[in-house]
Amino acid sequence: MGPNYLERIFQKWEIAVTRNVVRQFQESCPSLRRDFIDDLTYECLCHWLSERDKCDIQKIERPKRYLAKVVTNKLCDLVRRRTAEKRSGYFLAESLDQFLEDNPNSQCLADKSSVDQSSGLAENEIRSELKIRLERVFKELTSQQKKVFLALRDEQLTITEISIRLKVHRVTIHREINRIRELFENEGLREFIA
Repeated sequence: MGPNYLERIFQKWEIAVTRNVVRQFQESCPSLRRDFIDDLTYECLCHWLSERDKCDIQKIERPKRYLAKVVTNKLCDLVRRRTAEKRSGYFLAESLDQFLEDNPNSQCLADKSSVDQSSGLAENEIRSELKIRLERVFKELTSQQKKVFLALRDEQLTITEISIRLKVHRVTIHREINRIRELFENEGLREFIA
């Protein structure tokens, strides 16, 4: 898209003011330095087109200053959006020292998607194994132990609240918790009970 295309829609002063503001903004703002001036000018002029339609340009006392303000606000919004995208983690750099391939002697990094898929499969296997072990322990619990376990885990009730709900003495609840702990420890799931 050359200047001829823009001159069909915009007046020469609109293009000149926009290009000047974009050039000044690029010099002061590092996040816009990689963009081509024509691309930013086009984007700002498109925004100006929608703003220009909302107001009567003939009634504005200083239209060039008004245009410069509109373009500056558009560029500020663009910088804010890019800064937010940068902080979102999408643009975080990968460490070049970290080899992503299975072969650490490789001179280049692997395609991250292939590594992520293989690590995702390993995680799924671990989760399914863990789920099986947890189900095995849960099946070994008595009905009262299951009630105690669920009251502790899901509802986060205190020992006193559980004893009131189950209508048993607090000492009984403590014994049931110790038996539950023992079953989890025997299965190697100590970290799942606090």
